[in-house]
Amino acid sequence: MKNKALAGLIVLSFLFALSGLTGCAKKAYFGVENKALGVPGDFDQTEAAIEKAEKSPGAQYAPEKIAKARELARKGVETYWDCRTKEATVLLADARNLAKEAELAKAPPKPAAPPAPKPVAKPTPPPPPKPVAKPAKVPPAVPAVPKAVAVAPVTKKVIILIGMNFAFDSTELTPQSRAILDEHAALFKKESFSKVQVAGHTDSTGPEDYNEGLSVRRAKAVMDYLASRGIPPEKLETVGYGESRPIDTNDTREGREKNRRVTLRMFD
Repeated sequence: MKNKALAGLIVLSFLFALSGLTGCAKKAYFGVENKALGVPGDFDQTEAAIEKAEKSPGAQYAPEKIAKARELARKGVETYWDCRTKEATVLLADARNLAKEAELAKAPPKPAAPPAPKPVAKPTPPPPPKPVAKPAKVPPAVPAVPKAVAVAPVTKKVIILIGMNFAFDSTELTPQSRAILDEHAALFKKESFSKVQVAGHTDSTGPEDYNEGLSVRRAKAVMDYLASRGIPPEKLETVGYGESRPIDTNDTREGREKNRRVTLRMFD
């Protein structure tokens, strides 16, 4: 009896340990074989999002986005089994975002009809020659006043906002980021300048066009916050460079963190 009870306890313990994992009825996701009894819920969510996009009316208008979403999902699964969980989560989230864009895609507008050809006018006969008039007296020419040449603004300083971070895949400023911006807003009020350019940058994780849009939105969030702290809005402008201007490698986590940055360029 003691042996049977002990065996029962072992089975119950095993089942209890499995209860913390997501069920894994499949052997593989996106062509990548599973390496454990349980998988994260992101696997099923991403697969469901892509399958939904493939069955949607938008699939016929954005097949390249669905293909890219499957590629990102496959990389995400491989990355997860390589024990790089955080990086895998980002890739799977990007795959779901692309699938959603494909699902909502619409047919491109039809090209406008070419304009109707203009009727060819018949040539009119030349007018009769006018009598030759005596040349009028021409007043002396007045020297032209040279136009003012616009001078490009000169960069006064460039500030890399060390420690600036956002919530994952959003433009929400963290409390630490707001504190950093408060310090620089106070400094700007003490200096004279014509304009401050707020530039957003990302790492190379995810599609290039998505990263460019995200960098613009994050730069605007910083600009709006500086304006709320008393910096004149007419002296602020934004630009987003996406992943096009890295300052470190995107092959390491540390390098990607450096590339996800916001810079302020102050002009005289």
